[in-house]
Amino acid sequence: MNEMRHILYLSEADLVKLNIATEEVIESIQTLLYGRAQLKAWSAPKAVIQPPDGRYMMATLAAADDPPLLAVKTLILN
Repeated sequence: MNEMRHILYLSEADLVKLNIATEEVIESIQTLLYGRAQLKAWSAPKAVIQPPDGRYMMATLAAADDPPLLAVKTLILN
């Protein structure tokens, strides 16, 4: 279990460069939703932190078998 893995991070600029059509995004989401119904994709409840300074921080986590992936989404609003 000492295998090193590369963590893929896509910035907003990276995502724009991919030039993915909205239809492709919708199809991918549908595939993962079907996978969730078949117990081949999973998601955790959203985690939210709201400090007294007014920031809103949220994180979501999802994984799937096909395609094999683990995704983390974060959002910070000031």
